[in-house]
Amino acid sequence: MSLKKNQWFAVAAGLVTLGLILVVATVVMLVNKPGDKATTTVALAADASTAPVPASTITVFVSGSAATPSPSASKHPKTKSPAPKPKRTKSPTPKATPSPTKTVAAIKTPTSADGRCIQLPASTINGAKVSAAKCDGSAGQKWIVTQNVFKNEASGKCLDFGNNGGADINYQIQLWDCNLGGAQIYTYKSDGTLYSPRADRCLTIRPDNDGGPALAVLPCTTDANARWKLPA
Repeated sequence: MSLKKNQWFAVAAGLVTLGLILVVATVVMLVNKPGDKATTTVALAADASTAPVPASTITVFVSGSAATPSPSASKHPKTKSPAPKPKRTKSPTPKATPSPTKTVAAIKTPTSADGRCIQLPASTINGAKVSAAKCDGSAGQKWIVTQNVFKNEASGKCLDFGNNGGADINYQIQLWDCNLGGAQIYTYKSDGTLYSPRADRCLTIRPDNDGGPALAVLPCTTDANARWKLPA
């Protein structure tokens, strides 16, 4: 069967068109790989049934492109948060332990304000001179006050300052049998002195530079060696 020139031209154009379609299809298959988001659109300007169209008039549109992969999140090295500082716990303030209350020993014998006691002499004969010494609680320092007279428990004798208000023995205190006479009686005054109405003087420990620690009746003062604490 013979074909006209125009028919041959149409057949040739159709073959060209078919070839182009195959090429485009191949390109589309290569571009649209699995996972790609690009879309290819092919627009053909002519149909095989229409008049032959020059190959130059066939326009191929490819819309879209492979999606540019979003930059992956930059991997930053994990920075360790600084460990929280431990809270300082205040140590409980130790409670002060109250010191035990000092118990003041009861006075059992006449004691001077400077802490000395009347000392029984080594000899207990009448007229033996009496002095003072540091308190030690011994029997020779235990004196009781009864009827305003000072009596030693161990010897049973009393303090005495002699006749004539003590002038005859230089106002010194001596040991003598208890007789409740004026030379043995003292009055305790509010200022702590022991006053002798008979001598008009007070029981005093002589100063070291004047025969001390001998006892005597001397002009009254409120010095520590002339003030006394008596048993309650």
